Amino acid sequence: MPSLTEKRHSNQVTVLSETLFNQLKSIHHLGEKELDWLKKAAVLHDIGWIGGGKKHHKRSRDMILKCPYLPFSGEERLVIALIARYHRGSSPKNTHRYFKDLAPALKNRVAWLSAILRISDGLDRTHLGSIKNIRCRLTKNRIALILIPKSIPIEDRISGLDKADMLEKYSERKIIIHG
Repeated sequence: MPSLTEKRHSNQVTVLSETLFNQLKSIHHLGEKELDWLKKAAVLHDIGWIGGGKKHHKRSRDMILKCPYLPFSGEERLVIALIARYHRGSSPKNTHRYFKDLAPALKNRVAWLSAILRISDGLDRTHLGSIKNIRCRLTKNRIALILIPKSIPIEDRISGLDKADMLEKYSERKIIIHG
């Protein structure tokens, strides 16, 4: 059974993911179905910790794919599992198991949603729920994330930047974090 801290982290990552998704709509052009997938993946992204920390992102993917109690359809299940898988570790690659078999449009959706989940997870590295809100400022070359804190440990800010790589790649913009 997940601890209270883990549930809070899952909830915080879900809220941050939804906030970023909504504020980045003008560049990712995704809709409500994709937001639903993102929120489900955010809730489940760390489920793989049940088997230990090493490669928990891949274990999360496998658990989502195999769990008969999750009410997801075939394609939805696969997409949610892959979004959770890419919340850490490498970016999606055409050689990766499951990802390589997706249609190009679905690969793009998984990549964008994973990028959003990844940075959201990084912004709650300490699992303390330190960010109250985020505001995004978009320019042609940058995405500035203005963090509205309850209090922001330096570790969360650093981890958020460390995990900004995929969002930088898919948005083709430099990520800046203020707050």
